[in-house]
Amino acid sequence: MSLPPRHTTVGLLFVLVILAGCGGGPSDTAVSGRLLENGEAVKPMQGMPPGDKGWQMTFTQADVKDPSSGSSYAQIADDGSFRVEGPNKKGLPPGKYRISVEKGPKGKSATITVTDVIEIPKAASVKVEVDAATKTAKVTP
Repeated sequence: MSLPPRHTTVGLLFVLVILAGCGGGPSDTAVSGRLLENGEAVKPMQGMPPGDKGWQMTFTQADVKDPSSGSSYAQIADDGSFRVEGPNKKGLPPGKYRISVEKGPKGKSATITVTDVIEIPKAASVKVEVDAATKTAKVTP
């Protein structure tokens, strides 16, 4: 029995290493959902400056010591739906997150800290429902 040529073995090894690196699945999870107040979808607040809907929402990794380095902001639509682009514009890295909601004009808003710490799983996408009045959040696949 003869052995394959050395360049064939090296080539196969290279292909296996490349394929192994590509098989890890998605690194970020697409996050979307609804922002509620007492169970009802939030709407833009009246009397706000142009471009300010009166609602901002931040997802901060729970295990990060410097919140500014682990924070991502939700893009909230007029119907209360939102999406979080995350640091790579592809969603959030899996892990535990704290959520804060800012209500009112930017710079003069009240901060509402959601009591629940949520877990974003390694998945293609998840839905998150956040209620600013009850300070709760839940994740669904």
